[in-house]
Amino acid sequence: MITEPLTPFGLVVTSDPAGAELDTIAVDQIHAWIAEHRVLVLRDFASPVGPKMARYCASLGECLKWSFGLVNELHIKEDTENYLFTDAEVPLHWDGAFVGKIPHYIFFHCIAAPPQDVGGETLFSDTARVLDDAGAERWRAWGGIEVEYTTQKIVHYGGHFRSPVIALHPVSGEPTIRYAEPVEGKLNPVWLRIPKLTRDEADAFIADMHHRLHDPSVCYAHVWRDGDVVIADNHALLHGRNAFTGSARRHLRRINIMRPPERGPRLDWIIDNLLIRRVEYFVAEIPIVALPLLVSLRDGSFLSTFAFWEGVIVFFLLFNFGDMVNAYADRELDAVYKPHLSRAVHRLGVDNVWWQCAVTAALAVLVSAHLAWRLDNWMLAALVVVGLGLGAAYSVEPVRLKGRGLLQLLCLWSIIFVGPMMFTSALVSGFPPPTAVLALAAAYATTQMGVILFNTAEDYPEDKEAGVKTTIVSLGLVRGIKLGLWLTTLGGAGTVVTLLSLYQARGVPNAFGFAAMALLSMVIVFVVIAMHSIVRGTRGKSLKDAALVVKSAGPMVPVWVTAVAWSSFIAALVLFLYGDG
Repeated sequence: MITEPLTPFGLVVTSDPAGAELDTIAVDQIHAWIAEHRVLVLRDFASPVGPKMARYCASLGECLKWSFGLVNELHIKEDTENYLFTDAEVPLHWDGAFVGKIPHYIFFHCIAAPPQDVGGETLFSDTARVLDDAGAERWRAWGGIEVEYTTQKIVHYGGHFRSPVIALHPVSGEPTIRYAEPVEGKLNPVWLRIPKLTRDEADAFIADMHHRLHDPSVCYAHVWRDGDVVIADNHALLHGRNAFTGSARRHLRRINIMRPPERGPRLDWIIDNLLIRRVEYFVAEIPIVALPLLVSLRDGSFLSTFAFWEGVIVFFLLFNFGDMVNAYADRELDAVYKPHLSRAVHRLGVDNVWWQCAVTAALAVLVSAHLAWRLDNWMLAALVVVGLGLGAAYSVEPVRLKGRGLLQLLCLWSIIFVGPMMFTSALVSGFPPPTAVLALAAAYATTQMGVILFNTAEDYPEDKEAGVKTTIVSLGLVRGIKLGLWLTTLGGAGTVVTLLSLYQARGVPNAFGFAAMALLSMVIVFVVIAMHSIVRGTRGKSLKDAALVVKSAGPMVPVWVTAVAWSSFIAALVLFLYGDG
């Protein structure tokens, strides 16, 4: 590699020989170069095309996910509503301000550079140098100023926020300037208001700041070449763009990279172990254990036995195994789309995670064998072995059922819901479980699988790009979410009907039964209506726009899963408490 300083700041690193992969440079070296030089230009390296770019960025920190995904394609777009996608000047600013998530780095990859005489240079202004040159008196004056920024939310950012002009760099602690220049014109203008200044004072401040930030002694203008990679410090720098000739080609790909949290090795070890076990699902897993027990038991005496707690341990060992195997098998794919999981696997050590999977599986088999011996019910151990096999087959090649179209749906239906519910029922009722338990397990599983289809639909563009043939990819986005809607509708109706029949058979008092069924029914109707709204929102839209509609609903999916789970739990608890008189 050949290194050469830039003027007035920055460093260009050229691959020698050309074509080396970006990851041949140690991540710590990348961080050190950016900390020292603010802007790092990597030239003549292998082009980070496709998922490779996002995977590399994930090695530097957490990639910020927008409504359109990770990568912002910066090029001229016809009929755009935002100046970023035109040939116009982009005033200096810092990324993330309007969404309240400030990236640590900005990563650019140049797909197509404009000719060097038509403009289009990306500008980087070193605000620490601006402060050094300003002098103590002006610095103190700026320190008392806050600026209010407002813009319409037309694209992936917008709204209103307020920021002091002077802020400390979160890593180095040095003072920096947080200031965004006003954006004028018809396309997504940004308005500034400075409450402490009069109109004339504000105009003078804006003009003075423009002069200082654009001074050649503190402002680097990067002239792009095809294939250039530029990584810039988003805290110390402000960045913008010179206008360019509209007929010129210019195509950059950009990813915003957040700073990884620094918690210390011990806390990281604990958190990483929790991450690969997906403990965030715990709250929705409890009802899967409880529903068959509440339907099967007539009193609570079994809940205080050693056999019950052994069964609960086996249940969570099975789920831990499946989640860890998935994190292990998908560690490279997750580096792009779930970097916190990939980072957890690599920090713990890939071999370490493999051994944790193996030990968890062995413990599940041993505890289930002991449980089967105590209860004289060897189907318990058989169910565990089948569950472990399917859990591995879901994620691991050559089977990898998650990439086998509709088999993914069937596998998840079996290993997340029906299989575990049969296991917990078999603890008290033997095997096969009672018909009512099987009916409830099948209906509840169908309800939740419809919701899970919407969850996997959120990842449709990424899964398709990565070649993972999930159920949604196999069916297509719109047909996939329609199937999810029908599954939740039919499964929800089946869950309500099954519980109602059990209420009648066991004489649940009308008042309690009505309240529980009303709650469950309202939750299911609410989820179905929300799903239908999303399906309707995709009608007549391009695949790209339809994917954005589905992604916008992503934050609601965990709420749906949890609401269905716990309203079903309450309905089953009423049956347990008030059934049979």
